[in-house]
Amino acid sequence: MLLDEPFGSEPHVRERERAAQWLLDHGDRAHPALLDALAAGRASPGVIELLARFGRAESIEPLNRVLSAAGPAAWNAAQALARHPQPEAAEALRRALRDPAPGVAIAAADALGARGDPGECAAIQAELRAEDPIVRYHVVQAAAGLGCVPAEWLAQLAQTDPDADIQALAGRLAESG
Repeated sequence: MLLDEPFGSEPHVRERERAAQWLLDHGDRAHPALLDALAAGRASPGVIELLARFGRAESIEPLNRVLSAAGPAAWNAAQALARHPQPEAAEALRRALRDPAPGVAIAAADALGARGDPGECAAIQAELRAEDPIVRYHVVQAAAGLGCVPAEWLAQLAQTDPDADIQALAGRLAESG
């Protein structure tokens, strides 16, 4: 219950972390129960985030299913995969980046950017011409954040992209980069 409370001051944050640590310390019992909650659609953002902290490979596919379902928890699942230490988690995000559902691709782009691994540049660059402008916006943002695109390319994108929001984003990124 403490894990699920997103609000509070410093004492609440400490209690939330203590609850999370207890679950991590008792992973043989807690991890399967948290996976069951995820499968039943009862997992809060706190539970989804905690699954990544276990670092267990068996949580990747359930997190990927939540991401691929494009529901309200998809972004949280993508962020959990971004923090997951197993290489298969990054592979799940690369696959999700190519998903035809815009919400899935957006969550994956944001997560790959948050992962902070420049080794993901090839996957991100492959989606820089995504048809959906909102997906493209997030992909450009992730690419720039990881240093996957030069400032000159961003400056050109600021002049040539058909979407005004992407033009503005690329212009800001080119100036700051």
